[in-house]
Formats: sequence, C-alpha cells, structure tokens
Amino acid sequence: MLFDVFGEEKKIGGAPLNLALRTASFGFPVAMISAVGNDEDGKVICDYVRENQLDTSGIMTTQDYDTGIES
Repeated sequence: MLFDVFGEEKKIGGAPLNLALRTASFGFPVAMISAVGNDEDGKVICDYVRENQLDTSGIMTTQDYDTGIES
C-alpha cells in the first residue's frame, strides 16, 4: 500500500490494494497484509482501508520507515 503521486495529486494505490478493493466490492471477505509508516500518510491509508471494509489486522505500522510514495 502506498500513495501514487501524479504532479500535485496523491492517490492511494498499489496493485495488491487495488485488487483487494475490487475483490471486496463483490462481497468477499478480504484482508490486507502490508506495512505503513507511523505518519499521517500511513494513518490516511489505514483509515481508507477500514472504510472500504477490508480487514486491517495484517497491517503493521512501523517507526523505521515512512509510508511509501511512488512518483
């Protein structure tokens, strides 16, 4: 899970998350296994994942790295 950055626009993404969200949209239970930084971007992603009904128990928050950004 990461942020895709297009100029000034940031969008939550990453191929595994996109697939998980699509699968969940069909009503299947889905859990994410990933890691985010202990930063504002990580909080935003985790909130988004929860809002979209994915299980977040496999998401680790780390102090060692910032949340990923792909530009």
